[in-house]
Amino acid sequence: MIFENRYISDDNKLREICDFLYLKRPERKWFLIIYAFLTCALTAYVCTMDIIYVKGLSLWSVGTILIAGTCLVLVLTAHRRYFKMQKKRRLETSGTQDSEILRRVEDGVFTVEDLTTGSREAPYKPEIKRVYESKDSFFLMTGARWVMLFPKDAFTVGTADEFREYFRSRGAKIRKF
Repeated sequence: MIFENRYISDDNKLREICDFLYLKRPERKWFLIIYAFLTCALTAYVCTMDIIYVKGLSLWSVGTILIAGTCLVLVLTAHRRYFKMQKKRRLETSGTQDSEILRRVEDGVFTVEDLTTGSREAPYKPEIKRVYESKDSFFLMTGARWVMLFPKDAFTVGTADEFREYFRSRGAKIRKF
């Protein structure tokens, strides 16, 4: 089966990939929510106990405040990485805002072309670890933690339903979010 997906890679597509990578994946989202809740609760408890009993902040209080700060850094890192990816993409496309991306899949072999700049990645066969599906796109994650975006409305050869069944027939579990 051959699939072809052609779309304009703009800031919205880049943001969609960054959101998926850092915030919207189900396991990442729940981890951040639980981590933030537990960290804030622990910090509030330890600082309150220190103020009541020690009449100041102890080493435990400082440690929990640092852990809470780490949680904040995890969330802010996603936003910063988006801007780094955006800057890199603009450098690769000679400052143009958008570039037309063409992805082909034929029997598990992927070819990626940037039609705007003329650059092309040679065919390769990555090890697909996970397939995620949102209401608008598919995200394929490789063993090297590289993510490929396939918007559902951008298939020029094949359909989104056939694409989903292609990976299901190869044993991939498709996770929806």
